[in-house]
Amino acid sequence: MPSGAPPTTTDVAIVGAGPTGLVAACELLRHGIRVRLIDARPSPSAHSKALLLWPRSMDVLDRLGVAPEAAGKAIPLRRFSYYSSGRPVARIDFDATTVPQCLPQRSTEEVLTSLLHSLGGTVERGHRLVELDQRPAGVRLVTHDQEGAAHTLTANWVIGADGAHSTVRDLLGIEFVGATYPNAFMLVDAFATARRRGAGGELLARDIAHYYQSPGGVLVVVPLPDGRSRFFVNAPDGHQTASLELLQDLVERRGPGGVDLADPEWISTFEVHHRLVTRMRGGRCFLAGDAAHIHSPAGGQGLNTGLQDAHNLAWKLAAVITGRAGPALLDTYHRERHAVARQVVRDTDIQTRAWLVSAPWKVRVRDVLLRAADATGVLTRAYAPVMAGRRITYPPMLRPPGRRARRHGGVGGAFPAGRLAAGEPADAYRLVTVGPAALAERAAAVAADWPDLVAHRTLDPAGGPLPCARDGYYLVRPDGYVADHGHPEDLESVHALLAAFHPASPTSEESAMTTTTEPTAGAATRGGPWVELGAALEVDAPGARSWVERIPRGEARPLHTHRRPWLTIVVSGGTAQVSGVDDAEPEDVELVTGTVKFNPLPAEGSIRHALRNTGDTDLVLVAVELGGGEPA
Repeated sequence: MPSGAPPTTTDVAIVGAGPTGLVAACELLRHGIRVRLIDARPSPSAHSKALLLWPRSMDVLDRLGVAPEAAGKAIPLRRFSYYSSGRPVARIDFDATTVPQCLPQRSTEEVLTSLLHSLGGTVERGHRLVELDQRPAGVRLVTHDQEGAAHTLTANWVIGADGAHSTVRDLLGIEFVGATYPNAFMLVDAFATARRRGAGGELLARDIAHYYQSPGGVLVVVPLPDGRSRFFVNAPDGHQTASLELLQDLVERRGPGGVDLADPEWISTFEVHHRLVTRMRGGRCFLAGDAAHIHSPAGGQGLNTGLQDAHNLAWKLAAVITGRAGPALLDTYHRERHAVARQVVRDTDIQTRAWLVSAPWKVRVRDVLLRAADATGVLTRAYAPVMAGRRITYPPMLRPPGRRARRHGGVGGAFPAGRLAAGEPADAYRLVTVGPAALAERAAAVAADWPDLVAHRTLDPAGGPLPCARDGYYLVRPDGYVADHGHPEDLESVHALLAAFHPASPTSEESAMTTTTEPTAGAATRGGPWVELGAALEVDAPGARSWVERIPRGEARPLHTHRRPWLTIVVSGGTAQVSGVDDAEPEDVELVTGTVKFNPLPAEGSIRHALRNTGDTDLVLVAVELGGGEPA
């Protein structure tokens, strides 16, 4: 190998050096993992598609040590204001826990590239991936440089972070399901000035984003750190090319008027898509960011979802590569992140379609809903935390036998920011206890059984809110999410969860086989437990009937009588209470998306029960009654 040439083998090859690839590379390098980061572009893009960093993404940057630098280059947005035909209809106000930072993608990449270099990494630009061949011992990649010369690289693992037109995704043959909006969109980044005193109203405010909706189309205005603002519109019929003159006219007609645009830095026309891969893993290769999901810029979520994909995957890969975890840990990546991406694609699609309605009755319905949500404060109270990433909840990594599902405790969610001291090992779990000294002593003993993997810490409950008000423990993952929560009597179950992923589990996917999770053998004949649903569920039962049940947040499904055994498949999960016809205390249950349960009948031959949705989102269940019969 010529002197100074990069090595031909590596632990992880990352294709794509945008924010997603950069976060993955930096997190892996922090753990001492060998990384090759390649990108087909000869230089970084001079323009920024994405603008916003939400608090959960700032948490990721904080864990990388660059949040202060990013915040110093950004401007915070304290409000989103919504209008219909020029009249205010709603607003979302942000506080310190939900405020987004406007930091154009170009600046985010600069911060991350600087960190990459400080960690000893580099971006190999002008290298275009042309071949990818998975083998039992690793993945062989062939790239072409700008002169057309071929280069071969062998990696143990590959991360495809190469954007919406991902070569990694195409070479893996993974479907990218969705559609393209029929409207073209246009943008301009330009300075805006009032034509006369008072013109433009709050449009020129440097801490408010504006959403002007009208039958003629949408206008979105976001202030930028350099003093310009981004003006984003759907293109009017008959116009395929953006120009400053056209965008000036659209701003005048769709916005408050009286504002002049000048000195544009970027003018562009583009299409918007909503697509999601069917799987985020293929053998030793993973997809992250726009390579796995793309959607409308509504709400500024795209870059954030990619950063969080990268962080979720990188710490797990590092743990497996260093021998601190078995490959079973990697099986959780798709399960956790695909559900988040699906929700983001759905939510942004709803927002975009609401922007573009033009039929008078649809406009009235949209405006009534927005005004009602604004009057009740639900947008600020409930939706702002969703946009901020504070409501992301992953399914439980493992539910030890005999443990009852809980509504509370924060399992799957991020542990409250700021409650853990800085300086902990980057790859350590934290076993956090709140309560008496005896509990702390027992937890310290549990942590001692997992040296270099688990660190015990005690917390003062007066230091800030926690997910559960009772004494107990939280097992916090290296990425800050709660892997397990319980009370003093549950503490030993921490061993079961850690043992499932550290060391290697023999039930996990091995080598380059694609993940396929099958229901636990014999689960149906045992009458439980909840198990993960695989790629398909085949029901070979004559006369089987199925129906879909959607239970809105806070509502209850009426009492149903089942006279046949049935399956419950959770399409969109959450928490619920199950109650029967007697006076027994309702049971709190957690319904995990993508799980299935076999429900046998009791000796009496029928069962009658009701289900109340106690979570934050709609429950969507599919019931499959075996052997005929209708739900009563």
